[in-house]
Amino acid sequence: MATLTQSLTLLPGQTNLVTAEWAPSRFTTDFYCVLGHLEDGPRELDRIESGFVVWDPKVIAAGPKLSYRDNYLRFGKRPLFLFGTDDWSYVFNTARETPLQWMRDMRLRRDLGVLIYENLQLGQYFEHLPVNRLDAAARGERLSRKIDGVVQLAQRYGQVYFPCLLCGYNVAVSDTELAQQREFCRAYAQRYAHVPGLIYYLNGDLRCRLSDAVTPQWNQFLRERYGDTARLRAAWGQHAPAQELGSIPAEDFHDWGHAWDNIKVYDQNLFRAWLIRRWTSALIDGIRQHDRSHPTTCEFYQLPHEGVDIPAAIGELDLSNFGYFDRPGADLARLQAISKFNDQRTRGKSFGPGEYGVKTHPAWGDGQDYGYHITRTRAQAIELFLAVAHYTLGLGGSRIHNWCWKDDAHRVFPWGMIWPCDGVPKDTAYVHRNQSLLFRHFAPVYRPPAVYVLTADMHRMGGGKWEVIEGILQGFNLALATHVENLGTLNDCALEIPRTAKVIFYPLPFCVPDPAYGRLLDWVRHGGVLYLSGDCSYDELRRRTLTHRLEELCGVRFIGQNYPNIAVAKTNAADQPCIRVEPVGAEVRTRAADGTPLVLEHRLGKGRVIFCTDPIELHSLPQRRERELALYRSVLAAAGVRALGLEPDDPRLHLFRVPLRDGGAVWVLFNTDATQPTRTVTLTDCAPPVALTVARNRPALVWFDGHGKLRAVEVQGDCRVGAQRVVSDTTAGIVLALDGRDLRQARALVLMPLQAGTVRIATTVAWPISLAAPGSTSPGSQGSPSPPLAGERAGVRGRNRSKAPIVEVGEFHDGAWAPLARAAARLEAGELVVQVQAEQVFSLLLLCEEAALPKSRAALSRAMTDPSSLP
Repeated sequence: MATLTQSLTLLPGQTNLVTAEWAPSRFTTDFYCVLGHLEDGPRELDRIESGFVVWDPKVIAAGPKLSYRDNYLRFGKRPLFLFGTDDWSYVFNTARETPLQWMRDMRLRRDLGVLIYENLQLGQYFEHLPVNRLDAAARGERLSRKIDGVVQLAQRYGQVYFPCLLCGYNVAVSDTELAQQREFCRAYAQRYAHVPGLIYYLNGDLRCRLSDAVTPQWNQFLRERYGDTARLRAAWGQHAPAQELGSIPAEDFHDWGHAWDNIKVYDQNLFRAWLIRRWTSALIDGIRQHDRSHPTTCEFYQLPHEGVDIPAAIGELDLSNFGYFDRPGADLARLQAISKFNDQRTRGKSFGPGEYGVKTHPAWGDGQDYGYHITRTRAQAIELFLAVAHYTLGLGGSRIHNWCWKDDAHRVFPWGMIWPCDGVPKDTAYVHRNQSLLFRHFAPVYRPPAVYVLTADMHRMGGGKWEVIEGILQGFNLALATHVENLGTLNDCALEIPRTAKVIFYPLPFCVPDPAYGRLLDWVRHGGVLYLSGDCSYDELRRRTLTHRLEELCGVRFIGQNYPNIAVAKTNAADQPCIRVEPVGAEVRTRAADGTPLVLEHRLGKGRVIFCTDPIELHSLPQRRERELALYRSVLAAAGVRALGLEPDDPRLHLFRVPLRDGGAVWVLFNTDATQPTRTVTLTDCAPPVALTVARNRPALVWFDGHGKLRAVEVQGDCRVGAQRVVSDTTAGIVLALDGRDLRQARALVLMPLQAGTVRIATTVAWPISLAAPGSTSPGSQGSPSPPLAGERAGVRGRNRSKAPIVEVGEFHDGAWAPLARAAARLEAGELVVQVQAEQVFSLLLLCEEAALPKSRAALSRAMTDPSSLP
């Protein structure tokens, strides 16, 4: 420690700048705190604190060993589901955000289960800086040194740094500007390629706004598509340009509200997707000059908007990353379908929401319509944080990032998990931590699906885009409602059909790209089962010139149309075939009310095509749901695909099975039934069957490891395995076996309650326990045993006292377990019983033998600070 002192005299109203310099011969640590006192004699008037980071390659090298393979991020060789949080540029440009504050936030993030620290970093605030040289000016060097400090602290505290390199930048740029941006990314990678925990986040709030900067590229794009002006004008019809090809201006536009047959809109969206791929490919090429291992991503809108389109524009990016926000109610209802829409695992690009979050601040709850910015209740906030994590895990995603880390102190922007100024976690932060602590015990693996939904990209990228997109989402909802295992996603803009595929649902194809059509035809002939709805006889220019496809693929002859293209009556629950056909090889399975064919089955080679002439996904109303589900289930049955076993088989109950590296599985259930407070359901594929009680808008979860041991349970009621009640939980929390044993044999358990209540856990352990229930006492220190409970003194003596179960209430402080209190543990009729009090909610409860406390504390701390060490 060094102390520097200066004396000065100030007159009233006078200001004096005080500077001091410390020049040690060497640094002995990688972080130093700086504390300034202002004293008047013996009296302290004020103080200020800060710190600085000393660059240390050893600290950098000790960071999380991140890699990406087989659709999961890994620490070392271990696949993990990662929890992240988002931050932004105030970290670098506000006075309160000193290195000391960075370190405190890093510590707190680690204690709250954060494994990815995203920062929007440069963003628009720094757009005026030169982008071709990271250290081009003093300000650029100062910024880069701040980034150095944040990078090192992230590694020190076990967090993958996720820097946004060019946040909010428009990707529709000239070749000259793109070359500058590529050079900036190359220099950034040169500086940080050796950092083990790093993901390059090229752009968040990605924009693709056309201007004259890309007029040359626009004309070249059109020339490659049409060859000459005459063909272009013929394709665009009434929207044809007055200019000749070569001088058509690139003008920005909105891509909604256009006529279905507006080909100009389709071309503009194709061009914007090409621009995004061009931009990301150039930046990735710059990064790969120095770093060929760390993954790359951008953040896209949750659904295609103004060309920002994951399926069409993901290109060479490694990870599919999308922001997810919606109004209360709609956010939970649409999450699984939108997640599947953005699922790019078939292309080797894992998916996950890069932003989600809520406001609970009352300023946005005054009755006005603020869209998704509206104030949520505490319960709605917790429901969303639970839903995003559980759905993403169950659907096969690899990570989640909430928006955002904290309510920053310099403005009112209350999206964070942490209250402003004093750094107190909100309830959602503890929900985030509890799920992260549980999920990091899983080592998930990717298994190529047998069933896919194929998105009609050529169709949805033109006029009528929102109707088609909403129809595709309904297709996902219907497929998921069958409880099919591990639903995958394919895209007709880049179709490669996996060898594992047995069933493809292709809702609303209408205009199928030629390469996709050829692959589908061949796949069916070799044994695949294909479902189509509506029509598939339009060409790329939305002309019905391909009616032979109906005969070749579907086994029907086109007779006429009942209404043009997708002009279905969306509120009409009656069957609405869009075309009239007659079978020429297909068998009619269902007829419409007027007797015309509605659903037909065509045996083609070794496979089958099930064709519905009604674009049912465009008017999928509640009163039609049973018929539509029966149709989707019949497609699975035609391929011999069995859904996951669930009783009752209710589509309002969403069920997923996540395979694990050791051969075990995590079962995730989500209850969307709004008609009753809880549902009790049975997983019939488990042996013996597992019955779970799950509350409305809440998840349930069970984890069986590769040896068949039940390692964790999350329910809002009872969990029964066969006839035995294993867990009864009214705290809406999680019960986790910490010692690798089955819950029933475990001698170390962690309880993670979200509300006051009672937890009962079946046990076969012969616990020596007093019938007198002890009260809470003060804890001991981390390094010494806590004082025994009064009930232990009275009822359990001698050697048995150290083997009696106790409940230690605690938290994590700077990566270490910090005991707060002791709670009671009782044994009643073969069950351990823990009563969770209101003041213990959101704390962690460690239940084990007193003698095992040091070992259990260490195991819990290791899980929190070094997830790569978990089995």
